[in-house]
Amino acid sequence: MTENILPIIYPRLIRRVQAYLIDTFIIVFLLVGLFLLVTTIAIEPFWLRIAIVIVPFLIFEPMLVSYTGGTVGHHLLKLKVQNAGNIKNMNIVLAFFRYILKNLLGTISLMFVLTTRKHQAIHDFLTNSIVVYKDAKQVPEHEALVERKIEEEGFIYPSKLRRIVMIILYNILLFFLFASLAAVFLSVACLDNNKCTTADKIISYIISFIWFISMGLILVGGWKARIFGCRRKRIEKIAVLHS
Repeated sequence: MTENILPIIYPRLIRRVQAYLIDTFIIVFLLVGLFLLVTTIAIEPFWLRIAIVIVPFLIFEPMLVSYTGGTVGHHLLKLKVQNAGNIKNMNIVLAFFRYILKNLLGTISLMFVLTTRKHQAIHDFLTNSIVVYKDAKQVPEHEALVERKIEEEGFIYPSKLRRIVMIILYNILLFFLFASLAAVFLSVACLDNNKCTTADKIISYIISFIWFISMGLILVGGWKARIFGCRRKRIEKIAVLHS
């Protein structure tokens, strides 16, 4: 008897962000609790106090991902982390490496969910992992994402290396643009001495938000070959030019 194999259903980026925020809250709560514990109880030597606070922070998420298939946030949102090549959980070494990468790369890593074929962040891609729904049958249609086609038929795409180089160049230009905007709109005291007024803080938040959105648009547009310097080309147009 042949079993029906359900397609792999991936979550939207917003759902992964929600899981990340839940996990962040839990980690902060855990760290604060451990810090209060070691300051209340006279634990010696000093390095042991540091270890009691830091070690749980480092192993909490990797152990959950490796042994239960996800963090608390993942489980609450009915998601799971698994190897991209099979339905098994990650081993503890890869889960730890994934956790370190996720913290080092931050939101930049999650942006790649909008561009990659299997909706992977950078830390997923580098550890050959994916985040999927636990039960594909219970996922509402508007929440269900399947494996995406990065390159559409009928187009010739520039190489991946060219796209990556252009994304980096655009983001370098973007950095200088927003640095210039900050220099124009923020006060000297805020820029030099970090003595920012309420108006400076509001302007800084607005600039940071627009910068973040712009980075995401460049990443998506660049990887899909939609920005100047690495645009895809229709096969019909190429044929006309060569005829």
